[in-house]
Amino acid sequence: MAAAAVAVAGCSTNGSSAPTSALVTTTVAPGTPLRPLQQKVYDLTRSSALAQGIALDERCLTTVTSQFSDADAQLIIDATPKGDTPTLSAQGTALTTSVPTCIVPAASTTTTIG
Repeated sequence: MAAAAVAVAGCSTNGSSAPTSALVTTTVAPGTPLRPLQQKVYDLTRSSALAQGIALDERCLTTVTSQFSDADAQLIIDATPKGDTPTLSAQGTALTTSVPTCIVPAASTTTTIG
């Protein structure tokens, strides 16, 4: 199964290639707990990513998942165990494109000889 971060990013709307409504941005104060469904999406995404060795920026992921509507969050939760791609709202689809921006790049390593 693909990481939820990747799987969520691959979600689509009813076949349209572009969202039909404007993305609504929600500002969440630091330390604000996620609502239950959004917390579940956060947990699923984080555990799946960690299982694949993908590190996610927790603040970024919290910001993104906090903006999913309850309906979109439930669709993601229901689809995850089956590996399905849910049909999300235009806003949910737009938010999925933000999930990959939360991936923390692997630390570059240098070797000193001598």
